[in-house]
Amino acid sequence: MSSSGGIATVLATYFIKRKGVVYGCAFVPPMQVKHIRCTTLDDIQKLRGSKYVQSDVSEILPCLENDLRQGKEVLFIGTPCQIAGVISNFGQFKNLTTVDLVCHGVPSMQFLCDTLPKKICKGLKDEIGFRINTNYHLFLRRNGSIIYERALSKDLFFKGFFTGILFRPSCFTCLYATPKRVSDITIGDFWGLKSNKILDINNGVSLTLVNTEKGTEIFECVKDKLVYEQHSLDEAIKDNAQLSSPFRRSYREVLFKKLYPKVGYLAAIWSIMPDRLIGTRMKAFLKDRL
Repeated sequence: MSSSGGIATVLATYFIKRKGVVYGCAFVPPMQVKHIRCTTLDDIQKLRGSKYVQSDVSEILPCLENDLRQGKEVLFIGTPCQIAGVISNFGQFKNLTTVDLVCHGVPSMQFLCDTLPKKICKGLKDEIGFRINTNYHLFLRRNGSIIYERALSKDLFFKGFFTGILFRPSCFTCLYATPKRVSDITIGDFWGLKSNKILDINNGVSLTLVNTEKGTEIFECVKDKLVYEQHSLDEAIKDNAQLSSPFRRSYREVLFKKLYPKVGYLAAIWSIMPDRLIGTRMKAFLKDRL
């Protein structure tokens, strides 16, 4: 949430200031990613930052139902399949607003842990981060200080994520990777944006699709907090492939899933893509010396 232009934080702030409740994905020490319930501005700070692993929503569903039955204005932010599940169970409540992410697929948290030193996974941390603005960079913080970080060129988790070998099988047949969205508002990164108005594109720009009448009403209420301009849906889809189709399954993914239980993460990923891993590291090596 808010690794690009920050639209999710603006939406969450709007609901909190109206005495509403926000549900979104947060890092929960020592090494979990879950949806949490937020009722204050301090709470929603925990939702900030992209998290490229699957979030557990099971613990918050009873609270979500209770808030809706009490008539509280509720904002739920999640992947399209999570939104579909929430709407299937609670869509009858008019006080529910949903925001889905342009999702490329979700890996298990276990894959990430397999690439980290064991002592790191056991220790208490304040934060896990995957991006700084538009730059991919894995880092972990404790007491405000970075205790572990990894350059993109050496990050075997990101390599698995970008090539799709870590995704759940259902991600390759996703029903929600389509321009017809399941939520009131869709958010993501506006990759490939061409703009004369927004000058700091490299710091990240939010893509926002307003999908329903309720979504339109919410956007009208927050637009004075934004610098925004309208673009065509075709332009948004051009560099966001999962707005039109699911991530395509590859032979590398099939091989990885067969090897992983037998030899572990590192051996499996080096076995299926030595060409890409060596090529990436060679480019980084040469770049450092130019």
